[in-house]
Amino acid sequence: MPVRIKTIHIVVIIAAIVLGAGGWVWAFYELPEPEACKGQTYGYYEGSLYVNEAGNPKGDSNYTATYIANLTTMNGVGALLLMYDSGDGDQLAQHAFNVSGFCAEEDAIRLTLEGNDITLDWIAEDLVWEGNYSNHFIASRGPDADSEEVRGSIFARYFSGLAEDYYVELRLQPP
Repeated sequence: MPVRIKTIHIVVIIAAIVLGAGGWVWAFYELPEPEACKGQTYGYYEGSLYVNEAGNPKGDSNYTATYIANLTTMNGVGALLLMYDSGDGDQLAQHAFNVSGFCAEEDAIRLTLEGNDITLDWIAEDLVWEGNYSNHFIASRGPDADSEEVRGSIFARYFSGLAEDYYVELRLQPP
């Protein structure tokens, strides 16, 4: 009889653990999901990535570069491809980036680039570059940039090979 009691206790303990874990899984599953994208989760955008070592868009520096940018997404996932176009050399260690969480709305594009959240704001009238990038989605930041030169959310450290104190500006044009 003692062996049978131990077996019953072990079965009861295992059942309690399984049911308890099931309760946790169920409770976790019932958590509300993040707000769904109210815009498009797909698209093709062309543009550029501009880099300036000076930490602002127009400062004198020993290094500037421009990359052609192509973003392609479907169902919120895709890729950003950067191809060196002009400047003082290609410092990027990586030119193809995984994109997830892509959502394009009227006023902004939100995406996650290799685990880093980026927001590009819709810029109807570009005052930084005298209108050259009007009607673009733009994210720009640098440690020495003026407040009107900082748009959206982006950091140089998201692009392997660039120093953290560089100015970066990602510009994407809608289809």
